[in-house]
Amino acid sequence: MFSKKSIVFILSFVFVSFVSAQNNIPDTLTQAKQQIAKGNIKEANEILVLYISKHPKELNTLWLNAQCNYWLNNFTAAKACYKNAMQLFPDNYYLQLDYAKMLIEIGAYNEGEVLLKKYLSYDPEDTTSLYYLAKLNYWQGNYNDALNWTKKIIAKNPNHEGANQINNEIALLKGTQLEIKSSYYSDDQPMQILSDGITVSKHFNSNFSPIFSFQNTQFTVHDTVRSANTFQLSNRFNLYKLKSVVTTSLGFIMSPLGSHNFIGSIAVEKKLTPRLSFSIAGEGYQYFISAESVSKNIVANKFAFTGSYNKENFITAKIGYENNVFEDNNNVDAIFGWALGPQFKFSIFEMSFGYAYNYSSSSKNLCAHKLSQAAIIAAAPDKPITVYYPTYFTPQHQVAHSILGNINAVFSTRFSLSINGSIGFIASRDVLNFFINYVNLDVNKPFIDKRIYNETFMPLELKAQALYTVNPKTSVQVNYHYNNGFFFTCNQISLGIKTNFVKALKK
Repeated sequence: MFSKKSIVFILSFVFVSFVSAQNNIPDTLTQAKQQIAKGNIKEANEILVLYISKHPKELNTLWLNAQCNYWLNNFTAAKACYKNAMQLFPDNYYLQLDYAKMLIEIGAYNEGEVLLKKYLSYDPEDTTSLYYLAKLNYWQGNYNDALNWTKKIIAKNPNHEGANQINNEIALLKGTQLEIKSSYYSDDQPMQILSDGITVSKHFNSNFSPIFSFQNTQFTVHDTVRSANTFQLSNRFNLYKLKSVVTTSLGFIMSPLGSHNFIGSIAVEKKLTPRLSFSIAGEGYQYFISAESVSKNIVANKFAFTGSYNKENFITAKIGYENNVFEDNNNVDAIFGWALGPQFKFSIFEMSFGYAYNYSSSSKNLCAHKLSQAAIIAAAPDKPITVYYPTYFTPQHQVAHSILGNINAVFSTRFSLSINGSIGFIASRDVLNFFINYVNLDVNKPFIDKRIYNETFMPLELKAQALYTVNPKTSVQVNYHYNNGFFFTCNQISLGIKTNFVKALKK
């Protein structure tokens, strides 16, 4: 038998242990929240996981654990944590609402919508549920449905910031948009291009958002000026239930030679997960890249496949394959891929760095000597033979490994600047070289011979963009592009003005 003192001791121990365990809950939450406040989400999550392993049915720690996984972009774990907590606490509507909000943010619209409407049956006046229903319909392109939800919110709270923002964004999307753009391009082929264009777009619904564009382009090659006019109409189909977007375009070019060539494209983008998507595209276009192509009528077809991965605040990556088929049945193929790492923030700057790979090659090499054989032989035998591409550029086993860099800076709500570039640290291609040779070493029997050698290079590309927002309806954008590639070095600068003809927006 236990003595009276023993019983008192045991009961006291049990009571103290129970009180200590209960007091440990707020201590654990406090420690986790302190880590979260410092931005140490991973450390906070580890504290919570350790506590939950010993106390698997404590609501607040389960809830905060689910939120931490969401902030860490571990959506699968976050969903599992929420579902576990909801099974243990099926009558906690606030938990269900928080889970619904997360589902909407990660693009799980159908699941989120069910929970939001369930919460509204519990609290029909809740503006948070109404706002997220408006948000999911807006993101899916159901603008009229989104406006119906924001109307209910504003009836309860006319100054609701989120609802008014959605209304303003939809008004801007539905308004007629006009863009005027001019650019100047120069390279050392040499060729100069002066381009002026106008684009008009109007959104009617998720499947009818036509864009009409006109562009006049003037090419100057060896003091000869030629011009081309391009007319194009495109449309975007947002197939949200299929998580797909289809973009089509059709138009024609009045070429520098006076001919009319039809151009067009179709692209299908499919979202597989919130982070992963792929696209396939086909395009018929007129080639205007080489100086010689301006005086020719070169059309081609392009087929492309790309896969994209985007984990916010961690990594963005893309891989792809591209095939260009010209009228002479020559193929120019390219394989490419790049990845950008996490963003580093410093003051107003955001920076990220990464790696890019590019390989391209053509079935036939169209490089040729510029002078006739007789003219070359008549010149000095040791004089280098000038080569050129009489139609379009045909790379041969051209490969580049590059370092990528991206810098964004937001100086104010109106002005921002972005700079991105790449520098090739390993790059090479096969080059066709022509030289004078002799039949059986007989100097009286010269002929033009050729050989291929591998040439290394350091490609460099730089892009900069400055954006100034005059007001919510009008913005001005300046772009600069420098590219030192395998075939030539070029500079381009452009100025664009966008404006939206929409009624006054609510502040």
